[in-house]
Order: sequence, then structure tokens, then C-alpha cells
Amino acid sequence: MPIDFSLKVAHPLYQDLIVETIENLAQMYPAAPLRKVLVYLQESAKNCADCANRSLGDATEPGAIRLNGYWFSKPPSALYSAGEADDFMPNLPKIRWHGGLPQPGQVMVHEFFHILRDGLGQDAEEFSKEMWLKATSEPEIVFSGYSLYNPSEWWAESGAALVLGENSNPQVIALAKFLTAIIAKDGTEGLTIPFDPSKHPRGPGGEFRKGH
Repeated sequence: MPIDFSLKVAHPLYQDLIVETIENLAQMYPAAPLRKVLVYLQESAKNCADCANRSLGDATEPGAIRLNGYWFSKPPSALYSAGEADDFMPNLPKIRWHGGLPQPGQVMVHEFFHILRDGLGQDAEEFSKEMWLKATSEPEIVFSGYSLYNPSEWWAESGAALVLGENSNPQVIALAKFLTAIIAKDGTEGLTIPFDPSKHPRGPGGEFRKGH
């Protein structure tokens, strides 16, 4: 099923990038029941809670990724700066909140993995709960601080790390093995194609290079 992209309020430098990234992910992970991707402006949001929302995005609506126009309607340098300011955890000084992954790749892959977990169903739910429980008992093994929040965020954070190439972490490796096993079980092709973040390079000031 084609994905509906609603990107009118997105900054022009984001529009092609969002479509290309999400379509690449959908090809890599066809089990994800993604039907819609949108960038929303807070003043037009139906939920008043969005009025002061500074989150990067969410996947709270089934089958949909919502990217926050507070960030995605502005030039990419704003979101890059936010990513580079990714804080270390107070009690885990070697671990950043989002693992230090670059934006906007981190948020797009993160939200996509929420949709993928929905598509994979009980197997993914049980696996992510098992890994999250292990992480909460040994927090120094996690890739990012946010992955300690709950099983769903563990899955999305570890998925972003896997796709964006930060795959030396033992929990990220475990996720890669789990996905490979799921592929072997259902015969689906395409889940292990590596995502190439170099397709979206940035310049020394954090801006998109020409053509990106």
C-alpha cells in the first residue's frame, strides 16, 4: 500500500529527505504497516497538548508517523543542533539520551521502528520486553538512555542504532539477530539491507549539502 506523505509545512530541504528515508525503510522492513507520514504545525494540531510540544515526532496514531513542525518546518541546522546537544545521562556518564545519533535520521528511524513493532506483533513485543527488563537490571549495557523508558522505546531506540550503523552494542546486535530470525521464519526478503546514512551528508555547519 502506498504511503501518504503530508509535508506541506515541512521545510523544503526536508521534503525529499523524508520521503526517501521512509520509502527506503519501508522497502527494508515491509512488515511495518505504515500508511501515513505527516509534518504538523502546533497551532493547527487538534490536541491542545501539542501547543507547547517540543518532541521531535511520535507514532501514537496506528500506522502513522507524525513529525513535529516546530523542528521540521525550520532549516535543518535547528534540528542538527538539537541532535548534537544530546545530553549524557547523569548516572550513566558514557550514555547519551538518544545515543548521540544524528538528526533527523534518528527520529525518523525511531518512529518507523514503532510502526514495525506493531506489524511484527507478539514476537516483537515479547522480545523487546525481555531485552528491556535486562537493560533495566544492567543499564550500562544500553545504547541510549531513552531505551530504558519502556519496552517500546527500547525497541525504537535500538532499531535506530541498528539502521544508522551504531551496531557494536550487544543489545543492538541482539535486535539484529532477532530480525534475522523473523525473516527466516516468514520468508520475507529485504529486512537486512543496510541503510546508508551517507546518502544524506551534511556540511561542516550542520547544513544539508547541495542536493540533500
